[in-house]
Amino acid sequence: MTGFNPSNYRDDLRSINVSSLFLIGAEDEAFFADRFESTVQPLTSDAEVAIVPDTSHLGLLVSEEGIEMVRHWLQAL
Repeated sequence: MTGFNPSNYRDDLRSINVSSLFLIGAEDEAFFADRFESTVQPLTSDAEVAIVPDTSHLGLLVSEEGIEMVRHWLQAL
């Protein structure tokens, strides 16, 4: 990605060529959680989007449920 406000996020997402996990908090203040998957999925070849319930944007950093989602995803690789 090219920064906090990428001018062409579509090209940035298309350039990802590895399996990826995108986490978003259900209460995210920076993104629309309910629109995130439909935005990311068409642009990435192997990406999973997971919404962490009751979690804000920065809350993802300390969310036990989010950490467990990442752990499970990594173990499945």
